Amino acid sequence: MLKRADQKEKLRGVYAATYTPATPNGMDVDYDKLREHVRFIIDEGDWSIGNGLLMVAGGAGEGYMLSQDQWRKTVKVFAEEAAGKLATIAGVFALSASVAIEQIRYAESLGIDFIQLAPPVNQGGTDDEKYRFLKLIDDAVSKIGIFLYHTHWNMPGDYEMSLPLLEKLTDLDCLVAIKWSAKNLHLFRTAILALRDKVAFTDNSKWVVATGENSLGFSMFMGPPANWDPKGLAEAVRLWNGGDYEGFKKINSRLNAPKTAVVQASGEELYGRNKLPSRWYPPALNFVHSLGEGTVNKGIMQTLGNPLGPPFEPQYRLSDEGIARAREILDTIGAQTEEGFA
Repeated sequence: MLKRADQKEKLRGVYAATYTPATPNGMDVDYDKLREHVRFIIDEGDWSIGNGLLMVAGGAGEGYMLSQDQWRKTVKVFAEEAAGKLATIAGVFALSASVAIEQIRYAESLGIDFIQLAPPVNQGGTDDEKYRFLKLIDDAVSKIGIFLYHTHWNMPGDYEMSLPLLEKLTDLDCLVAIKWSAKNLHLFRTAILALRDKVAFTDNSKWVVATGENSLGFSMFMGPPANWDPKGLAEAVRLWNGGDYEGFKKINSRLNAPKTAVVQASGEELYGRNKLPSRWYPPALNFVHSLGEGTVNKGIMQTLGNPLGPPFEPQYRLSDEGIARAREILDTIGAQTEEGFA
């Protein structure tokens, strides 16, 4: 079975998700564009061991919008382009343990290193059901490591896993890391401090960006700019791995300015400019309430002049006027301060 220590050196730096290009109808994957985009991310960045992971078919890659066939083809294309060049991870979203196991085994057969596994999302469910879901997977897979995807905003009623459940889950051999976000601040801190010696934690609440320090011991940070500025992201990784969290905070803010701009433009278009707070923080999805992350992420790429097609249907598409507004906001952000918005 997998040994966590064997994977530990890979669990550092940036946790980046590849956006999945779509054809103009928003229903199909543009596989040629996917190859081109993956090559761009890999060739322009620094993905040596210890600098991070690149993910395919995650939430940012609209993995939950893909058919089973599209998911398999997308992961296969990604695996072919990434083979031997960096540590890889694939997103799995399934209510059924049997479907999850089938997808995980397929990714494993392609040489994918890790799986980001979302717990079953429907009516919340019990802690015991969450444990049984992962236990079935632990019994079924032998090599691939699992990142538990813990995001309360994706769960009915903002469901959060309890500390006793997390302690039980981290005893499973397959679980190597937790992509962590929690609404309850006490749970957020307590769980990390209790479990960080057992598994790695990825900061999915932008805690380090907000505080400029990493006393909680996150191993990795989220890196959307891999899709538009992999060179700049490599510098952010250097600062992160070197423990310069204030320096990381500044450069990360600049790198994420396009997302900040599209988030605001999306909110203005959907709800009206006068209804937005004067300052608010991404990810926009918590405020914009779009069906998936494609609305913002495809909007970013269009704003920057490197479109990856529309968001997969039926997600909201930002209008031409909305894209123009995002570019206007981005120009304003760049002119305000060296760091941009935080």
